[in-house]
Amino acid sequence: MKAFATGAFAPQDATYKMSAIGYGLKWNGFAVNGQYFFRWLNDFADGPLPLAATFDHGNELSASYFVKPKKLMPYVRASWVRGQFRDPYEYGAGLR
Repeated sequence: MKAFATGAFAPQDATYKMSAIGYGLKWNGFAVNGQYFFRWLNDFADGPLPLAATFDHGNELSASYFVKPKKLMPYVRASWVRGQFRDPYEYGAGLR
């Protein structure tokens, strides 16, 4: 199979399992929320894949505060994933 052929690295069938724990807090215009997750992928269809299963886990977190009630809310957010294929992350901020 060629490396750049359509579907070369995509399993045609697999078992996907995911569990997550969500959390949050709101108090006087301040809010923090997020989730921690666990993800399993296995039982790939027959094919030239070099692994039988993979597992990763990660977290997403956001925090905000209403500086002008119901009008202006700055926020920050971050997320990351840890697993077999590198450890990506992201950060962001904005106004609502």
